[in-house]
Amino acid sequence: MDPHCVDICPLVADEFTAAYHDLGPAAAQVVFAAVNVNPYYPGVAAVAQFSREHQLTAIPGWHFFTGPVPQLQAIWRAHNIEVQARGPDADVIHSSDIYFIDPQGRERYLAAPMAEYTKSGNAYLPAGQLAAWGRGIALVARQLTR
Repeated sequence: MDPHCVDICPLVADEFTAAYHDLGPAAAQVVFAAVNVNPYYPGVAAVAQFSREHQLTAIPGWHFFTGPVPQLQAIWRAHNIEVQARGPDADVIHSSDIYFIDPQGRERYLAAPMAEYTKSGNAYLPAGQLAAWGRGIALVARQLTR
């Protein structure tokens, strides 16, 4: 996630929140985590503000990882996260993959949200598709907690 994104990242945040609510009691066994993809805003304050603004802090198992840019770049490489950051005021173009990791730490599934674009170039997910992604995340996460 990009803590300065006003496009797809808030939609993914909504998916996480929907999934958390759909999980019900199983939510206590699930960790939701994101990695900062904005090298121009690697500070804790930026990711904390994004987390608060998008109600992610209401998820007890929420973590938004950030750190020095070289460490972020190592994480991006390790997880095949593509990042194109053209400047501090430009949109950061990045992959939006969701990894499902089981309790033993093994990557079990990989999902990639599909986004459509408006005529102005903004990404969006229709409400029905957004709700379906949240339910899908919850279903897979619940399966891994068993």
